[in-house]
Amino acid sequence: MIRFAILVAFLIGGAGACLRAQPIDPFHLSIHDRIFAFCGKEGGPCCHAPADVHAPPEVGPLVNCGEGLGCDITTDTCVSACGNPGQACCDGPETRATRWTDDGRLFVPNAFNTRDMCRGSTCEPLSRVCVGGCGMSAGEACCGVQPGVGVATCINPALYCEFAAGSWTRGTCRQCGLPGAPSCRSEPACQDGTTEDVNNICVPCGAKGQPVCDGAEPCRDGSVPKPPLRMTCVAAPCGHEGEAPCADGTCSSGPPDFHPNLQGSTLVCTMNCGHTQGYSPCVSGMTGCPAAAGQTSTFGRAATSMQDEAIGLERIPAASITR
Repeated sequence: MIRFAILVAFLIGGAGACLRAQPIDPFHLSIHDRIFAFCGKEGGPCCHAPADVHAPPEVGPLVNCGEGLGCDITTDTCVSACGNPGQACCDGPETRATRWTDDGRLFVPNAFNTRDMCRGSTCEPLSRVCVGGCGMSAGEACCGVQPGVGVATCINPALYCEFAAGSWTRGTCRQCGLPGAPSCRSEPACQDGTTEDVNNICVPCGAKGQPVCDGAEPCRDGSVPKPPLRMTCVAAPCGHEGEAPCADGTCSSGPPDFHPNLQGSTLVCTMNCGHTQGYSPCVSGMTGCPAAAGQTSTFGRAATSMQDEAIGLERIPAASITR
């Protein structure tokens, strides 16, 4: 008898809890809730927040239904036809519809798999109806404020909302990812030749003095990432041992002196001269070697002209070279 009384009290208490119109959350339903969930089912009444719980005007009526449903407030009925323009706003637990706790606190679900209350339109808070096409094409109006967002938005991830002057709640959708525009929510965040900066703006990248680009070619035009952070492109090192000649075709004059040296088909700067053309030691007047008295030195001459000359040089046997 005592056990039966306890069970009756438990069930009555549970029914009272449901009659206080708690929201239906299929992710957290107990067996008791499944039995006594009088609101939130398709074709049944919408769940309402307790009378002493109030929401700001931009939220609208505090109602919701089960998963995949929306509250038609004109009939106070949960319907499956929701989310499209002209239909009731979907307000199940999988959406970002405002919900409430047992102690009257409001919250907006923000799990990674939650979605907007309307598709290709915006939820008008007072009527709880999805209105107008918005947020899908460049030049189209941004969708109005949605629960959990607080500002006008564009649904298409390739767009961003350019807010109207003095307003965060209306604007026009523009293409994102362009130079000077906000980055996109989808990949790639910025178009080729630009990268996202700390302010989520796409800025030019890859050239000397610019940020490095994402992808296989972080820098271009001969520039390289600056160590150690490798966040900025700088001119590639040149003119020293094993490095390419600098832009003017010369190597560092040191000390020590470095000279353009043809290694195979590539010019690099070395402290030696002549060896890679097959001469050892260097001969006076030879391309890239010291000059004899009364002759013009080839040190410091443009690397391109030296390479042209080197192509036509004849190999001189080492035994015939006057020491």
